[in-house]
This record gives sequence, structure tokens and C-alpha cells, in this order.
Amino acid sequence: MALATAHPAKFPDAVGRALGIEPPQHPALEVLKAQPTQVEPLEPHLEALRARLL
Repeated sequence: MALATAHPAKFPDAVGRALGIEPPQHPALEVLKAQPTQVEPLEPHLEALRARLL
């Protein structure tokens, strides 16, 4: 299980507009982009997150 983080390479358009540069692509991110997405919705409560993580 992984929780997504806000790496600049994930948002090249927003970074480009904000900083005026294109962020470098990260090879590991490119590999992950090619994988299928899996989403497991949780109720917006700490206990739901705790139960899922444990």
C-alpha cells in the first residue's frame, strides 16, 4: 500500500506555470504511471484510515 505524495514531476503543468520551468522526469515515476491505478475509497474518518493501514 502506498499513499501518494506531491512530487513536482507528478504536476509538470502546474510547476511549469508556477516556476516557469519544466520539472525533470523521474524514471521511477514513469514506471509507476504505466501501472494500473487501484483506488480504495475510505470514509473520511481517522478510524477508517487506521483500520485500513493496520
